[in-house]
Amino acid sequence: MLALVLALMQPMPVPGPPVVKWYGNPGDANGVAGARAPEWILFEPLRLGLLSQAPATGRSHPACADNNELLGASTGQSSFASQHVIGTRLTPSLTLFGFTRGGCALDAGIGGAIVHATPLRPNIWLTTSAGFLFLPQYNPNGTPAMRTQLRTDVIFKQNDGRSVNVGVGMHGVSVGGVL
Repeated sequence: MLALVLALMQPMPVPGPPVVKWYGNPGDANGVAGARAPEWILFEPLRLGLLSQAPATGRSHPACADNNELLGASTGQSSFASQHVIGTRLTPSLTLFGFTRGGCALDAGIGGAIVHATPLRPNIWLTTSAGFLFLPQYNPNGTPAMRTQLRTDVIFKQNDGRSVNVGVGMHGVSVGGVL
């Protein structure tokens, strides 16, 4: 029990955004010259909103104690499970995303999302997005869980690659960003 308390008291590194891999040619981000955004910036508010509805809890579960990926042993980096994203642009302003969260079987999930992005200025976008996250063994008794999200955000891209977003969705108002 003491080991669990000490493990939970350790500062945890902040995970960065997953790398977006493209299926096919991504083309122009929004069809507007000078308004190109890294697509992960447009997807981040929805991804983080879905993951916040299903926080990883397996780290403290005895069944996950030997999971090397969850403990960061596979990369030597951090204690966060791997996350993968793939995207394909359907139109200049509409992108379809698929994503996963690895780690312990209790936390593992797969999801999908669609994001419509309208550039307001070269570094400001208005996005409307909808998505889901399916977790096959998330509930305490090992049964599946489904999380959904529908939201609208204004995203401000900073010159150094960071972003700040303000949004409203099914679960209230949120402020976030990518450091």
